[in-house]
Amino acid sequence: MSVTKSTFNKACKAFLQTQPVIQEKKDQLKAVQKESKAHVAIIKTYMTANDVTEFTVGGFTFTNDISERLPWSEKNVAQLIEPDSDFFERYREQFAKTKQQFKCRPPKRQREAEDEPVHSA
Repeated sequence: MSVTKSTFNKACKAFLQTQPVIQEKKDQLKAVQKESKAHVAIIKTYMTANDVTEFTVGGFTFTNDISERLPWSEKNVAQLIEPDSDFFERYREQFAKTKQQFKCRPPKRQREAEDEPVHSA
């Protein structure tokens, strides 16, 4: 798919124009989420104090259970395996996967919107 320079510049301009609207909505949502978080904390406290493991309110199901986590890391496993073993090299060869990732990060607070899009290699 080929994109003309004109279409690209229009998309960049439109993208930048939508950002203030998105930020406004995020700020509104943040206030509501903060209020909701306080309610969830009360529900959690009640459930913990009364040994309630599951509670449903308005279709939302809250669960309060204890689970065991067993983190695996190369460092932890290396402590159990012979130091001169090529285990990790063989593991990487067999199971390593490479993928392409496309991200869009917002600009830092100091750098607000610029008129021209910045291209980097």
